[in-house]
Amino acid sequence: MAETAAKPLLIELGTEELPIGAVDTLARALAAAVHAGLSARGFALGDARHYCTPRRLAAYLPAVAAQQADGETRVLGPAVAVALDAEGNPAPALRGFAAKQGVDIAVLTREASDKGERFVLVTQRVGQPLAVLLPEILAEAIKALPIAKPMRWGDHAWSFVRPLHWLVVLHGDQVIDAELFGVRATRHSRGHRFMADKPVWITD
Repeated sequence: MAETAAKPLLIELGTEELPIGAVDTLARALAAAVHAGLSARGFALGDARHYCTPRRLAAYLPAVAAQQADGETRVLGPAVAVALDAEGNPAPALRGFAAKQGVDIAVLTREASDKGERFVLVTQRVGQPLAVLLPEILAEAIKALPIAKPMRWGDHAWSFVRPLHWLVVLHGDQVIDAELFGVRATRHSRGHRFMADKPVWITD
């Protein structure tokens, strides 16, 4: 399935006041990690931008498709020299590889490489929707942030740089169903704590 039209992606984490010296570093790392997660899953991307204030970290990607591109995965198996016995029958190395991959030996192909001919498992991948993949990408990005002293709050096992109060995950005008630290994604951000501390509705 081909990728569908690309739209902007916004991810914003609203927190209690962050350590001011770490704000920009964390925001850059968040944008970079989200970009890396999308790229690794086959999304064609431009640059990711980061934004931050004392109580928010945000990543913005100007054009992200709603669907992952179709593709294939390749898993290298044993060399033909050790995969087949003298009569050309599957040897333990080849049977073990097929069993580990959960496939029949008949679906494996043979390909030449710089180290000789090898068996290879080629699997076609149907592109998944961004909405399905993004929660996992976001969770990976959070784990990758350079947080020196994670904080725990309430009676939860969660830990983060500061307690999370809101989460925005928007693709175009659509809210992506995601959750972090018990907070579900919406389109509601917040303004300045003292000058305009009220919900901000983000349409698109």
